[in-house]
Amino acid sequence: MRKAFGLASLLVAFALALFAWVPPGPAAELHAKFVIGKTTYWVKGQGHSMDVAPFVENDRTYVPVRFLAYALGVPESGVEWDPAARKVTLTKDGTTVALVVGRPTVWVNGRARAMDVAPLVIPPGRTVLPARFVAEAFGYTVVWDNATRSVLVYAPEPSGYRIDMALARAGKLAPPPGAVAPPDSGNTFSFPPSKKCRTLECRVGSRYATVTDWDGNTYTVDLGTECVLAGDAATVQRAKEWYPHIYNDSNTYVIPGLPDNSLYAVYVPFLKVAELIGVPKGNVVWDGEHLAVFGYKGKLANYQVFAAGSREVVANFSDYGEKISLVHPLLARDGLPMYGTSNMSDIKPLCCYMLRCFYDGGFNHETGVYRLEIRPLMGTTPQ
Repeated sequence: MRKAFGLASLLVAFALALFAWVPPGPAAELHAKFVIGKTTYWVKGQGHSMDVAPFVENDRTYVPVRFLAYALGVPESGVEWDPAARKVTLTKDGTTVALVVGRPTVWVNGRARAMDVAPLVIPPGRTVLPARFVAEAFGYTVVWDNATRSVLVYAPEPSGYRIDMALARAGKLAPPPGAVAPPDSGNTFSFPPSKKCRTLECRVGSRYATVTDWDGNTYTVDLGTECVLAGDAATVQRAKEWYPHIYNDSNTYVIPGLPDNSLYAVYVPFLKVAELIGVPKGNVVWDGEHLAVFGYKGKLANYQVFAAGSREVVANFSDYGEKISLVHPLLARDGLPMYGTSNMSDIKPLCCYMLRCFYDGGFNHETGVYRLEIRPLMGTTPQ
């Protein structure tokens, strides 16, 4: 059974040898600062107290994990300790970082990454962890300033990546920095589905989804914005009249330009769902108007680009010679891309050839509930 960390029971070890300070690029922002021997740390220039001071041992800099987690924006509820498994879990904005005492591995959203040092326990029973890997897993950069004997944490730099539609239509759009290449370039389907999500269920009017993983655990995920019923004006009005206990002005949306009696759909935020089912986060780019996804059919260079308000799909590969298109226009709402599902789901064209699985489930308009079920292809194990 998991328990929240105690205030002073945990330390984190920054896997940093003491070397000359080489700061990130000029666009990086100094986010947090920990000073050796000081029980005050700074986040965005504001001082905060700690109950222990950072220290150096064997050319490693150790910083309290509770306060590092706070500095990285991890909420108190997102810091957990499993004493039976001797496992530390940090969760923030859909990213989960796990480490086990004595094992030189960090798991980021279930994917293992090797480290050059293992978490350990030191007297008087404090757990220490390699913080460089933790900070980098959440997108931050860590450097050592030898002059001030400080550990500096820099906020993620803007990628500077822009979706150029002219390049996309010409088949020349390059993958963004940080995109992950499929493990098997010869496979028609690029990545195994994630073990974090076997089924996902959400409801019109709610921004929260109930997710069941492949171990049978059930948990709640914030999708970022509410699911909505959307379609043409006549269809949306009819839904509100027929099912007034489910649909209302706050959870329905009229898509401009659709002819009357078009196919309605429940719209679900794509970014969080894609991450949950196994699409690498770095392979997806959303610029507020266009959505680009890289890594189809076993090749990182293969992409599809979608535009808000359109069913068009711009791709540099084909579906057995057929042009790919969405069933429902991509919707942008509250700054997020949303895909539509009725009796046919656009999660299929969005993620087909990306994950080695089938997608079952659908939308029940009589209850307002959307359900997605992941079925791995034969011989595929969720990871």
